[in-house]
Amino acid sequence: MATEMSVRGHKCTIVTSFPCSWEYSYGKGVRRISLNSNKIEGYLKRNVLLTCRLRKLLVLEKPDILVSFMAEPNFRATIAKMGTGVKSIFSVRSSHILNIGVN
Repeated sequence: MATEMSVRGHKCTIVTSFPCSWEYSYGKGVRRISLNSNKIEGYLKRNVLLTCRLRKLLVLEKPDILVSFMAEPNFRATIAKMGTGVKSIFSVRSSHILNIGVN
C-alpha cells in the first residue's frame, strides 16, 4: 500500500516495531523507520516506550494520516496520536477460515 501511494506521488513512511529490514517489501520511494523494540524487556515497559517513540515521531513528522495494522500497534497508535491532530485509519485483519486438519 505504501509503495502504491508513493508511486502516486505521496510521501510515505513505514514505521515498524522491530529493526529487521527484510520483514516488508516496499518501493524505493518509501522511507522506513524502526522503533527498535528488540532490546526492551517486559510487556508494559516495551509498549510504553514504543508509544512514546511513536508519539515523538508523529509530533516531528506531522503526517497527514496514520495507518496502523494489528491490535497491539493500533492501541499504541491510538494513545500516541492523542492531541496531535493526526487523522488515522486502524485495521485488524483476520481470516474466518481455520486450518484444523480435518480429513
